[in-house]
Amino acid sequence: AFAAGGNASNIVVRANDIKLNNSTIASFSAARGSEIGTGSAGNISIEAKTLDLQNSSNLLLNSLLGQGNAGNLTLKVTESINVTTSTVSTSSLSTGLGGNIDVNTKNLNINNGSQLITSNFDISNFDPELLPDPIQVEFFRELIGTVEQENIGNIGQENSGNVTINASESVTLSGISANGQTKSGIFTETLSNGASGNVTIKTGQLNILDGAGV
Repeated sequence: AFAAGGNASNIVVRANDIKLNNSTIASFSAARGSEIGTGSAGNISIEAKTLDLQNSSNLLLNSLLGQGNAGNLTLKVTESINVTTSTVSTSSLSTGLGGNIDVNTKNLNINNGSQLITSNFDISNFDPELLPDPIQVEFFRELIGTVEQENIGNIGQENSGNVTINASESVTLSGISANGQTKSGIFTETLSNGASGNVTIKTGQLNILDGAGV
């Protein structure tokens, strides 16, 4: 889903088992060049028995320049969520709020450099090479090249979203990426004028292994 002047539509996915393999579900609000977008990204809601992301897959909600908010991501997965070499992210590069991530499941596993992250950052001072996914690196490199003076004031002005995890049995964070540059984990960050969000994890067992972090 995409928005510039208006709001992007919400995305709702309901299925028994959901698998993303080198695939992306995304909602964006964006402005380019001298445009000032006012639309907000839509929310993404996924309801399933199992959810698997692998091989550079992404769940992304972004507000890029302009004045719109990033959408919220809600995952209601009754059995397990497995994220391997993939990214679950909400981010704001605008005057809008970063989106929240809410997860309700039995077991959450984040492995091999995968991240569940909310962020807010000033793209004028941002190195896209820091991103774990090559597709995102190329997208943000192109975007930085289009920023004009009209949009300088619409960069990185608000807070990143909160992350709330309710996993009745376990949360396991394990490992780093193959190139050793990205650690698995659950994060909220700000590289701008805004504040980072809160991370709340409620679970029966929390495992942080092999270089992963929170």
